[in-house]
Amino acid sequence: MDATRPVHGDAADRILVVLDEIPVRRDVRAPLEAAGYAVAEADGVDGALAALAGAGAALVLAGAHLRDAAGRSAARAVREDHGPGPAVLVLTAEGDEDAALAAADEGADDHVTLPVAPRDLVVRVRACLDGGRRRAALEQAALRRIAVAVAREDSSQEVLDLVAEQIALVHGAAGGAVVRFDDGEAVFAGRWSRRPDSWPPRELTVPLTSPLPSIQVARTGRAARADDFRAFEGAVPWVLDPSAFRGSVAAPVRVRDRLWGAVVVATDRDEALPVGTEARLESFAELVSLAIGNAEARAELAWRAATDPLTGLVNRHVFEERLAEEVSRSRRHGRDLALAVLDLDEFKQVNDTHGHVTGDAVLREAALRLGSLAREGDVLGRLGGEEFGWIMPETDGMEAWQAAERARAAMAGAPFAEAGAVTISAGVCDLAQAEGSLDLYRRADAALYWAKRNGRDVVFLYTPETVTALDEGERAAEVRREQAFHGIRVLARAVDAKDPSTRRHSERVAGLSAAIAELLGWPPERVALLHEAALVHDVGKIAVSDAILFKPGRLSRAERAKVAHHAALGAEMVSDVLTAEQVAWVRGHHERWDGSGYPDALAGAAVPEGARILHLADSWDVMTSNRPYVPSLPPDAAVAECRRGAGGQFWPRAVEALVGLHEVRGLEPGALERRGPRARAVPSR
Repeated sequence: MDATRPVHGDAADRILVVLDEIPVRRDVRAPLEAAGYAVAEADGVDGALAALAGAGAALVLAGAHLRDAAGRSAARAVREDHGPGPAVLVLTAEGDEDAALAAADEGADDHVTLPVAPRDLVVRVRACLDGGRRRAALEQAALRRIAVAVAREDSSQEVLDLVAEQIALVHGAAGGAVVRFDDGEAVFAGRWSRRPDSWPPRELTVPLTSPLPSIQVARTGRAARADDFRAFEGAVPWVLDPSAFRGSVAAPVRVRDRLWGAVVVATDRDEALPVGTEARLESFAELVSLAIGNAEARAELAWRAATDPLTGLVNRHVFEERLAEEVSRSRRHGRDLALAVLDLDEFKQVNDTHGHVTGDAVLREAALRLGSLAREGDVLGRLGGEEFGWIMPETDGMEAWQAAERARAAMAGAPFAEAGAVTISAGVCDLAQAEGSLDLYRRADAALYWAKRNGRDVVFLYTPETVTALDEGERAAEVRREQAFHGIRVLARAVDAKDPSTRRHSERVAGLSAAIAELLGWPPERVALLHEAALVHDVGKIAVSDAILFKPGRLSRAERAKVAHHAALGAEMVSDVLTAEQVAWVRGHHERWDGSGYPDALAGAAVPEGARILHLADSWDVMTSNRPYVPSLPPDAAVAECRRGAGGQFWPRAVEALVGLHEVRGLEPGALERRGPRARAVPSR
């Protein structure tokens, strides 16, 4: 039953009893009715909520153990659904102090122990219904919750959101906010509302010229109200949103005798907030100001403990923690991750020549230039001295090398005030090359070492070659070759990135080429050389216009000639970096087994074996990727197409290897992208 033995009279003197034991209901009801109160009964917490929404009640008397369908106690359910309006008195077992404290924490005004003493019950009901005492009890309960959150060392954001919620609940408002005044603007530092989207976005800042009550507080230092926000529509557009509040009252918050901000209660009804709300809110603001000050102070201490004081970047300790977290996350989800370690070149000369004040200014400016290039989600830190770290989630080694190269150009591109030209060197490594966070840092640092040893003002991407036992001259030559190769890869990446369907095309072709070559019995070193050549096989397309590359119809003879030229042009572009055999593979990757390919119309055994494999891998990726001019084929259909082309377009042995990979499910695009050679490429020049 929703309610039994209904009574007459308005909600101002009605008591709603929510108990599941009939003898206890009788013991409670009798003294209340004898004292002149109108009593109704509800069957469970859900029934009580329905009764409150209907006829209403001045007080809810409920068992501490009862729960609604969502698992909420009566006190919590009433407070969350009906605000501070109805008083809540909870019945607890004798000696059950935990239940009494929990009820108070969830919004109950008081509790009565069982068995019920009639006089004690009536006195406590009368006290709960007394407005002033009720407000004091509500405020004390709210302050206790806030104090617990501060003592528990919840984050500053969590504390301020809780303050906003408790202010709203204490004042029976639809929403609450904590507004901080900062550098000529107001920021919604804490927010709570019964309906989503009633407040503007958290990141919104409001200029101190706004007519909103909280901004009036900033100008006058006194409480202010606005009963109809629609009057501000010209100055505050978001007030016209259907979910927006109708009006609000704001009161000042002072922290250490300084006007810190304001607390706000808001209504979503056309009726204004009650007269006297300003005075009550000012009083409560004084009470919560200490909690706000403590939360802010703790947040500032935490920031100082985590931050390098000179540059504002995270310090080394926090950087290492974040690196370990990102490595763990990347391993868990199979995502890319890269690290760059950067060091200002010959920084000691800056300090020796211009002094440490100028040196500090250079470090601050360098941090600003790095920060302007970092993406949201990246982590920048000062690792000590003139060394910086840059964690780049969702980024592979090549992409991180490009980012670090932009940082190098930003440093070298403009002089530093007083110090003049300052350059930076960087080492980059991605997680595919490392076993864990410490190993990732060591390898990026090793790459930085070789950047420093080979000219400075350079970015070096870690590869196993950096730790091989080459003599100094050989190592320097290998470093120069690696840098030149990375430059060509940047161009090849640019070609792939012209259309979403071709993004990472070269990586997939490289992975598949390596897999086919391994099945054909190639030694690991030659497989690595083929993988390397495949990464740049399409670089010559940089000279082909997008209009031709992505033309949906048939190409003209002149357009086909331009496309056909890309293989020869690409071979020329890589000729100073790759071996002669690798160059031949790049040039011949569009040659066909039957001699109908380009640019040299080679046939059969005259086509270099690596080019035959590249041609099949390239064709496979084209067939299985969605292109603007043709839909993708399912793997089974693509395999059938390759079989039909065996002996004509494709080398039969390569097709046999491809079919073998398909049968063991070795052609998944993501796996091919991540697949690297099992040995390093060792060019023999």
